[in-house]
Amino acid sequence: MTLDQMRYFIEAANFQHVRHAAQSLSISSSSVSAAISALESELGCQLFERRSRKIYLTHEGKLLHEKMLSILKTVSDLKPLVEGEDEFIQGRYKLGASPFLAVKALTPVWNQLAQGHPGLQVEIFSPHSAEVVSNVIDGKFEYGLCFSPFDHPELLMTRLYDGLLVPVVRKKHPILSKKKYQITELNNYPAAMHKAMVGVASCEVHPVFEKFGIKTQTQFLFDNDFIVIEQLLSTNYWTMIPDVIAREYSSKVEILNVPKNWDATYYISFFQHRNKSKSRLGELLIDKLKVMF
Repeated sequence: MTLDQMRYFIEAANFQHVRHAAQSLSISSSSVSAAISALESELGCQLFERRSRKIYLTHEGKLLHEKMLSILKTVSDLKPLVEGEDEFIQGRYKLGASPFLAVKALTPVWNQLAQGHPGLQVEIFSPHSAEVVSNVIDGKFEYGLCFSPFDHPELLMTRLYDGLLVPVVRKKHPILSKKKYQITELNNYPAAMHKAMVGVASCEVHPVFEKFGIKTQTQFLFDNDFIVIEQLLSTNYWTMIPDVIAREYSSKVEILNVPKNWDATYYISFFQHRNKSKSRLGELLIDKLKVMF
């Protein structure tokens, strides 16, 4: 078992797709498939199962994924010690991220880096995703981190995570009183939906609603995911948010069961201006952020 095999396995798990993982790693799909096969042969168990066009971790795969993330994080933390990088990474940087990602991902990762690189200074901003994108394009931010930013010819994107937008309600919501419920029962409750924004692939109306017969009664619009969590806790509203946010608040909200082929996908990308050269700081941020998701 090699570190490269671990990285390829984790990327395949993150993207739930061999080809997308290979593109993220800038290697061939056959290399990712070979790494997975070698791990399965070495461990004597199946790590992924294929459903439709995606691959999903088996029970054994999930256990291995958790252990590998811990191992790679340890390796990442050791690299500055053996490479003598502390003296080279310094300066003041401006970074932008979607509000949730700024609080729960970018700030913790920066703090990890800053412990080993005391010459670093930072300003972290948390405007709307569209503003993060425009500020990176205009050169006001060195790096950005957002949910589903549109591809732009002036941006160099690194896709960190592919996930699902999931319907969410508060704990003890009336819809949960039944052991089995249909997703269309959401039609009986008001909806809180993310306000449409320029420059990001999210909006008040999602194609998956029509596909599965969901007729949203949108009575509450929000532009910050922290707001909608508070709204859900005291009402019978429902919303659709990224699974990483729903998992963060799993003690307060419930992710509803969704039908097969629920293709409400999203992704998290880290990006910089294409004309700026890649830096060791950017590489370290990417490595540490990948472990977060």
